[in-house]
Amino acid sequence: FLSVVTAADGRTRVRYRSAPAGTIEEVKNEAAAHNVLQVERKGNTYVVSWALMGDPFATANAVQLELGDEPYAGLCLRALSGKATEAAFDNVRVVKPAPADL
Repeated sequence: FLSVVTAADGRTRVRYRSAPAGTIEEVKNEAAAHNVLQVERKGNTYVVSWALMGDPFATANAVQLELGDEPYAGLCLRALSGKATEAAFDNVRVVKPAPADL
């Protein structure tokens, strides 16, 4: 699996497990100011990038994972504090790029 988590402090963590029973690995992004996240897949390489709206993307890390030909994608929200939290996801897109030989 691959998950991208943004904490309440604005820092993003990329978590992944390379094998079904393997250890969960984590890559932390120390830059807190961003409001756009992007996960890009190229074969078995997953690249997580972030930016402020309108600015160029910065890249956290490229992770090599074998998730099959049709991996699942989703969004979730979790409040760790136990307090009621409100959030909105907006401008969410799933894009299938054109083939490289086009």
